[in-house]
Amino acid sequence: MSAAPSPSLGRASARLPVITLLAALAAAACSSAPPGALEEALRSYPPGRPYPDSVFVELPLATVHCRVSEPEGDSAGRVLLVHGLAGSTYSWRKQYESLSEAGYRVVAVDVPPFGFSTRSDGYPADAAGRARLLWDLLDALGPPDGSWILAGHSLGGRYAAEMALERPARAKALVLAAAAVEVPGGAALLPRGAPWYFRVPGVRALARAWIRSRLSDPRRFAAMQAEAYGREPDAEEFLGYWAPLSSPDASEALVAWAWRGAFGPGPDPRALALPTLLLWGSKDAWVPLANGEALAAAIPGARFEVIEGEGHCVVETAGAAVDALLLPWLEVLD
Repeated sequence: MSAAPSPSLGRASARLPVITLLAALAAAACSSAPPGALEEALRSYPPGRPYPDSVFVELPLATVHCRVSEPEGDSAGRVLLVHGLAGSTYSWRKQYESLSEAGYRVVAVDVPPFGFSTRSDGYPADAAGRARLLWDLLDALGPPDGSWILAGHSLGGRYAAEMALERPARAKALVLAAAAVEVPGGAALLPRGAPWYFRVPGVRALARAWIRSRLSDPRRFAAMQAEAYGREPDAEEFLGYWAPLSSPDASEALVAWAWRGAFGPGPDPRALALPTLLLWGSKDAWVPLANGEALAAAIPGARFEVIEGEGHCVVETAGAAVDALLLPWLEVLD
């Protein structure tokens, strides 16, 4: 986190209107760079094909960008990596590489409206709708009856947990990193739907303009990003997040996504019945450690690991420590 820690996600959601929280998280979930490094980096961005292993999958209601790594020889298993709010396939890049090297078939996805997937789609925007979208993606990539290890960071953890509940026979294990999954009876992590004032004429236009001003200003963007990393990200890290959000249609897509129920009900963690590993940074200011502890207690048999001194984006800022916990845990799964 930054030198002046921000309020926790749970506390912030009680005070901020939905669109303010959305914009704040959209900035804070990403990374930053020294403003002087931006102009040269952005000249060559975005590429026509984001990564050499990029795949664009046409689903019934969306076009989804993902990275797919196929192992040489027999697969150690199948892993889906789901990013958090305002993230992309870039967010899990370190585990994408380490899991691929360990012999897993790995799919990292851009969940609409983020990354290089379609900005608008026909799936519901809540956790259940995103889970359906992601299962459709895995079905399209095949095989349709294969089991998957589902890994999600932040809001992506909400989607991964919902996926496990929707198709338990195909969910082999669950990895939740700083997951925005609420425990029944606990504090709300996210708002409930779009606020009433979104129906007031002109409010959505103002919200789009407000978000656009934040997404188009590198300095504002960078100032909020450091809170999630707990340090100043470098230019390469900044570009990995900034570029997909810098397109002209990003602000409209974010407002529309929130309006369509992006912050609706999430999964009940008490219903999860599969091996689950929780990874948390001890200094996470967005989904605080206390939320992780409560979530671990709610999931039967869950293993809870804390990485000291790390913030919300623990899979990035502590990639080696995450791998040291994740890979051995996966190896002993039945």
